Amino acid sequence: MAHTSDSVAVDQVRELLERLRVSFGGDSAAEILACYEPEESSTVIGTDKREYWLGFSTFSTPFNAMATSPDPSSYVWAEGDPQIEVRGDMGWAIGVMTGTYHTPNGVLSMDMRTSHVVRHDAEHGWRIVHSHFSVPVPPEDEIAYGLDEELATN
Repeated sequence: MAHTSDSVAVDQVRELLERLRVSFGGDSAAEILACYEPEESSTVIGTDKREYWLGFSTFSTPFNAMATSPDPSSYVWAEGDPQIEVRGDMGWAIGVMTGTYHTPNGVLSMDMRTSHVVRHDAEHGWRIVHSHFSVPVPPEDEIAYGLDEELATN
């Protein structure tokens, strides 16, 4: 077993995800990338259509661009998040993270649903092997038409 107790492992995974959250608002891609397992089987799926990266080498460039952006950003977890489950040397976490971005048009805040799969090894501890970030679709009364209507017309 990779850890002494489930509560210890959960705390370690929470620390890993906190390092990731803080590093997203920082200026070092190395800090972000250190949270991930450097394998070509690691994946990150972002909020935008083009943000679908299979393999550690594919997401190092976009994370570097994010970290060196001149516009400051910050990220906070929703209260009680992330929620973490650990089984042996594998675990997963879900939660809502709010990103706040300073753009030329003003401040933009965006809630992102997140999920992460983590793996433990004796040499490196816990690292992320899969992350997924998504932006919830607005409620139907906030958009011009619902998905059902769109599908029915096409």
